[in-house]
Amino acid sequence: MILLTAIIFSCCCKNTVFASSIPMFSIGEVYGKIGETVTVDISVKNNPGFNALKLTLEYDEAIVELVSAENKGITEKMMFTSSQSIKDNPFVMVWASADNVSGDGIIATLTFKVLLTAAVKEAPLKLKCEFCSDRDGNDLETRCTSGGVFVLNEIANGTANPKPKPVDRDVPEGADGKIIYWWLYIVIPIPVIIALIIMLVRRK
Repeated sequence: MILLTAIIFSCCCKNTVFASSIPMFSIGEVYGKIGETVTVDISVKNNPGFNALKLTLEYDEAIVELVSAENKGITEKMMFTSSQSIKDNPFVMVWASADNVSGDGIIATLTFKVLLTAAVKEAPLKLKCEFCSDRDGNDLETRCTSGGVFVLNEIANGTANPKPKPVDRDVPEGADGKIIYWWLYIVIPIPVIIALIIMLVRRK
C-alpha cells in the first residue's frame, strides 16, 4: 500500500508524453434481462507500457447496480485498489507496479445487476482515465471509450408481462392438451340412424 501511495503521489510531478502508440481504454457493451446479472470487461489496446493507472466509471444507478470489480488479465500481477464502497458512483479503480505492464488485453471485469425497476433502455457506462504513467515518470496520453448495458424487455425467468393463454372452461381438454369435441360423437351418428329407419320403413 505504501508503494501504491508513493506511485500515485509521484504522478502529480510528471510531464505528459504524447507517445506514438496511445493507450486506448474501453469498456464493453452487454445485453441483460431485468433482474439478471451481467459481466462486462475493461480492456486496453495500443499499450506501450504503464506502471500506474487510475480509471473512474460512472453509471446509471436507476438501471443497474455494480456488484463487483475484479482485477484480471494483463494487470493481474499489479497492485489494485478501488473505492471503499462498491456503491460509490463514480467508482474508482487504481493499478500500480514497479515495472511497466505492456500489451493489449483485459484489465478488469465488472459485474452488474439489472434492477427489477429498470426501464427498457441503455444504461451508459462512462469510462474516464484520471492518469496513466510509465516507470520513467512520464504521463501518457490516453483515450477512453464508454460502453453500456442494454436492458431487454424480459425478466430473468420469463417475459416481463406474461399473458396467460385463454382457456374455454366449458369445453374439456384431452391429456395431450387438445380440445375434445365430445358432442361430435353424439351429433354425427344421428343422421345415420334416421337414414336406417327410413330404409326399414320403405321395405315394409
